[in-house]
Amino acid sequence: MESVKGEVRTVKGGLCLEYFLWDSDPEWNWSDELLIDLGMRECTQLGLITPGQVLDGTLVRAEMAYPLLDNLQEVSHVLGQRRL
Repeated sequence: MESVKGEVRTVKGGLCLEYFLWDSDPEWNWSDELLIDLGMRECTQLGLITPGQVLDGTLVRAEMAYPLLDNLQEVSHVLGQRRL
């Protein structure tokens, strides 16, 4: 909360958290609610928020958001057939 000329007003904002998981990790199959609760707990522990400040949560699962290249040959292909 923020005080302006003796008045108290609520300031709203947003936090975006990112968890790096494999689809074989147990957490990948956790419910949205459980992962949002985890994020709230961790942000509280870090002192970023207090639990009562959270109004809503949204979860987006992005499979292969950062695909890994398996070998040097693939890297070379991606970089336009440059020799590494």
